[in-house]
Amino acid sequence: MALTIADVERWNAGDVREVFHAASSRAQAAQDAADEAAGVRLQADAG
Repeated sequence: MALTIADVERWNAGDVREVFHAASSRAQAAQDAADEAAGVRLQADAG
């Protein structure tokens, strides 16, 4: 699927911003979960 300049020109900046923030929030949640899982593993290894 190719992305063209015409495609980009049709985008609404507010919608793009909303998607960006939603994706950033999900990425942060995934990072937090990974950090938590790593902490649990370290505690299990130490115990």
